[in-house]
Amino acid sequence: NDPTLKELRSPAFLSGDLRNVPITPEFEGMCEKDTKDILQRHGQKDSIDLLLYRLSQGTLDGTANLSDRACFIGTLMAMRREDHEQFTKRTGLNPGLNLPSVQWFFQIGIGDTPKNNCFAYKAECWCLSVLRCIGKRS
Repeated sequence: NDPTLKELRSPAFLSGDLRNVPITPEFEGMCEKDTKDILQRHGQKDSIDLLLYRLSQGTLDGTANLSDRACFIGTLMAMRREDHEQFTKRTGLNPGLNLPSVQWFFQIGIGDTPKNNCFAYKAECWCLSVLRCIGKRS
């Protein structure tokens, strides 16, 4: 059930809006791995807690980089008081839709919570999984 070339050229894929596109297990797995890897290497417990809070309250905007409702990477930058350039220099990552994790969080908007949005639900699960791993290392 991988998307065809025609589907990949559809307005939904080209716009980054995947909410009405069937998600393959392979794509979801890539997003999960990328999200967990970034959180484990570059997140802090406080930034993961903030992500979880924003997800639960429906105040995470996956399309916003820097604001009080920032996206995945924006939240990590905000907790360290970094701008895009500082984050890129520190992590070696150039955050954008080129990262599977950013594509995933891009599907979460204001009002979306783990109770009403499958992308927010999975993101919450992944964040909780990383928190459990961090707790075991402490």
